[in-house]
Amino acid sequence: MKPERPPSLQRSDPAPHAATAGQTALRLAAGHGTILVASLIVTTASAHALGPSGRGELTAALLITYIGAIVALGGTDRAYPVVMAHEPVTFGQARADLHRCAAPVTGALIASGVAINLVPAGPDSPARFGLVVAAAVAGGVLTTAVRTAAAATRRGGAYLVTTTATQGLLVAAALTLTFTGQDEPAVWLWAYAAAPIVVAAATWPFLRDRTRRPRSRQQLRDLRRNGRRLLPATLAAYATQRGDRLLIPVLASTETLGLYVVAASFAEICAIPVQNVVDAHLTTWRRQAKTGQLRIRRILGLALGYAVVAAVVVAVVGVWCVNRLFPPEFAVSAEVLPLLSVACAAWAFARVAAGLALVRRPPGQISQADVATAVLTAVGLLALAPPFGLWGAAGAVALGYGTNAVLMAWLATARVPIEESR
Repeated sequence: MKPERPPSLQRSDPAPHAATAGQTALRLAAGHGTILVASLIVTTASAHALGPSGRGELTAALLITYIGAIVALGGTDRAYPVVMAHEPVTFGQARADLHRCAAPVTGALIASGVAINLVPAGPDSPARFGLVVAAAVAGGVLTTAVRTAAAATRRGGAYLVTTTATQGLLVAAALTLTFTGQDEPAVWLWAYAAAPIVVAAATWPFLRDRTRRPRSRQQLRDLRRNGRRLLPATLAAYATQRGDRLLIPVLASTETLGLYVVAASFAEICAIPVQNVVDAHLTTWRRQAKTGQLRIRRILGLALGYAVVAAVVVAVVGVWCVNRLFPPEFAVSAEVLPLLSVACAAWAFARVAAGLALVRRPPGQISQADVATAVLTAVGLLALAPPFGLWGAAGAVALGYGTNAVLMAWLATARVPIEESR
């Protein structure tokens, strides 16, 4: 007997009355809101259970898993809404396309993780993270595939349901680990890895598209080729946004990273709604750019207004939360939070501009701008973090994010012939 689909998961195929880009953006934002609430709960719980040093070690491991998922997908998640803008595609088709693109690297990582775990290692050895990091990469690929498919086909309900279930499992696991006094970061990482895998397995019968036709090899090659062109931009954008977390343990300590990531977790709230709007509108913007109907300056003006308001609100609320909800040793996180809020607001504006530039220009130009910004941010961190600590790192991030906003705004507004856009 076939399982009956819940209403929110039904109709993965395109329909004449599909959700609008705005409705999809709201559902994606609602899913990210769930992630935000869960993240604050899990961050608070892990801070109490692990302390600054353990929290920093967990953060470093999570960074590796995020990078692994980006590499496994090879930029195809970012290229998909633009490449398939004029192709008939269903939710199940899009998700399956991304799974096929990510399968080789993901499988190799899991095999490597198993091999690493078979080698005897001490309780404090990084090798204990081998298999769990690979599993977390697989979970990240599954989550990203659902989100990209939802944005490309305007089926935000599926993303909202799966995200809510995943974050619910993660919060339950985090609270259980806190109440049982678990202070091993690798065990906490298993919670991050297991939640999306369990949800993907549970929802597979409802989200699977039985009517889809497999993509031709040529179509997948085109998708991978465009993905490879955008992979440097994706990695550079991630390095710009996460370079502080990668370098602070080297330049300072994992304890400093644990303090820093608490402030950054609040500051990054500024960018969450914006990225959802961009993802939901990429296909529409691409079509409007082809016909000369894309209102770039109006969109950038709205993004700038949002960035200013978001920076103020996030700074005020974030400082209050850190001072009231976190242990006293995290008080320094509240001090650096306002500067990081301004930086993340600039990054939110930059993501809107990057989306507008992407639908008009070759992917290589976006990659060049993001790579240049990543290099600038890294140099700033190397120069400012050692002598000035958290404030130096925050200043370097603000410099990098602000520079990216300027570069992307120029790429979005400068004239470019339509035939050269791709």
